[in-house]
Amino acid sequence: MYHFARIHFDDLNWHTRQYSAMAAYGESKLANLLFVRELAARGVRAYASDPGMTDTGMSRRLATGLPVGERNPVWRILHTPDQGARASLQAVITDLPSGTYLAPRFNQWGRPSVTGLRKKARDPVAARRLWALSAELTGCDWPSPRR
Repeated sequence: MYHFARIHFDDLNWHTRQYSAMAAYGESKLANLLFVRELAARGVRAYASDPGMTDTGMSRRLATGLPVGERNPVWRILHTPDQGARASLQAVITDLPSGTYLAPRFNQWGRPSVTGLRKKARDPVAARRLWALSAELTGCDWPSPRR
């Protein structure tokens, strides 16, 4: 979902924009990727993982608004929750470089593998800016980056 998102630095908390659950979800995924990038830049071992299309309570709730709902044939090809956990488990045990993104093929189906990120999710300026703004909003920060 991060592919369709952009960070609204002037309104992270949706105070001036009309709230959209899907847009907020996409922005949160992009923010997660930017935080992993910044953590890696600060010398912290961090990975991003994507379960792909997984049959979960969240995906089932989304289906309730669709015309065919749970009768949609897509449910037969979704990952099971166990399959969806593979990318997170791989991130825990990997020796890949910090900042690596693990996701299934086409970010949807299959075994997780190292996946390239779009430029906006690798942007060091945006990652530092989001980090600084988040630290300001929450009142907490980590030590200065190791660069």
